Parts: sequence; structure tokens; C-alpha cells
Amino acid sequence: MVSPWMKYGSLLGFIRANPSANRFSLCAQIADGLAYMHQQGIAHGDVKGDNVVVSDAGLARITDFGCATMKRDFPVYFTITESLNYSVRWAAPELFLEDGLSSFETDVYALAMALFWSALPVY
Repeated sequence: MVSPWMKYGSLLGFIRANPSANRFSLCAQIADGLAYMHQQGIAHGDVKGDNVVVSDAGLARITDFGCATMKRDFPVYFTITESLNYSVRWAAPELFLEDGLSSFETDVYALAMALFWSALPVY
């Protein structure tokens, strides 16, 4: 997968460089992107601020699909790893208590954590 260069790097890098950026718009874009993925049957599995980049025009993009899982039947096969497939800091509690598999619900929890941390003052 190839994507355009994003000079600010992650979401927090963009916010640091653009403190007056419309954070509500960024949050809505990220939520819309995640909702689209879920409609396609894909759970991202590692939503966090570091996995969101923002273009010069202020358009947010979700990246790093290394932990993504298909939640619908598709005629495609993937390799499965048994290593930790999420970032602990952003992970939903049920990932530690249950089977550890990401889901749409755990993505939404991670999205909320990413949005919460992106709203904090940048020091």
C-alpha cells in the first residue's frame, strides 16, 4: 500500500504545528473513516493518534492496517499472528479480559481514546 507524504506525521504532529486547527472537523473525519471501514466489514484493530495522519489541507486519514481484521466472510485469506495486535494504551478493557480479538466495538473505544488524547493541550 502506498500513500501520499504527510509532512506533519501523526495527528498530534499536525495539531502541534496547527494549534488553531478545527479539531471537531478532524474528529468527525476520523469517525467517518472508521465508520466506512466498519460498513465494509473491517475492524482496524489499532486506532490511535499515531495511526492517523493529516494532509496540508487538513484532511485526516487512517493508516496502519497491520492489525485489521475482516469481520465478514470474504474470499481472501490472511495470515494470523499470535502476538499482541493492538496498542495497550488505547485498547478496550475487554481485549484483556476476553479473547483479545479486535471488533467494531473495540475500534470505537480506541477511537474515543485517540480523540480524547488529541484534545489535550500539547506541551
